[in-house]
Amino acid sequence: MIKDSNKEIITIIISSLVVIITTIGMGIINMKKEVKEIFMTSPNLDNVNFIEYFGLKKGKVFKYDIYEKEYSDKNAEGFIEKNNRISIKVINEFPINNGALFVLDNNLFDPSLEKEKQGILIVSNLVYHIANDKIENFIRVAQNEQVSNFFGEESTEEIFNLPFFNRKKYSDDITQFFRKDNHYQHYVQREGSYNHFDGEKMIELPKYRIYYISGPDTEYIEFIPYVGVSQINYLHKGTINEKTIYLTEVEHP
Repeated sequence: MIKDSNKEIITIIISSLVVIITTIGMGIINMKKEVKEIFMTSPNLDNVNFIEYFGLKKGKVFKYDIYEKEYSDKNAEGFIEKNNRISIKVINEFPINNGALFVLDNNLFDPSLEKEKQGILIVSNLVYHIANDKIENFIRVAQNEQVSNFFGEESTEEIFNLPFFNRKKYSDDITQFFRKDNHYQHYVQREGSYNHFDGEKMIELPKYRIYYISGPDTEYIEFIPYVGVSQINYLHKGTINEKTIYLTEVEHP
């Protein structure tokens, strides 16, 4: 038989456990509720300036190191390596309704030693790449708002769908979302953090990689909100073909 004193101790222990479990459970429920309420009562995305988020501004200069490795039958290793440095400058900016057209002196997503003018169009939370052969027409339209001057330019490629978060996916072909391997679609992975000086203090910003994998190719663009494209990597499986672009410095206007 259990003595009365022992019964009291057991009762106290059980009561304490119930209180602890209840407290933890309510904490989890309240945490979930708090996260949910952030989006229900304070839709902070309403206040995000996605032009600032993408990190472009007239006069801003991005400096990159480029490393390339490609097949060659001219040496025993079977490949050659190249290292170069390049800068990309935002040379102009044209405000449009809920966005802006930026003109750069090189391709931000595939910079070349032989520079040619390119464009980045940001509308709401969408980012489009404007190729060299289309950019002058876009500039004319941005200046005089004559949309009828486009002549079928609606096929312009969408690059990003902002904002980024871990495990985000997007694609022009929704059937690819049923794949188990994430191929043939854009998917986002969080890759740690980046310490950024905003002019007054150091702040910690998330770093994301946006992957796109096809059969033989793997490529990703690494992006830091409010800074810009920090790295680009392309790797071809089979014949050696690899290219990596690293952001080394940013000059502000």
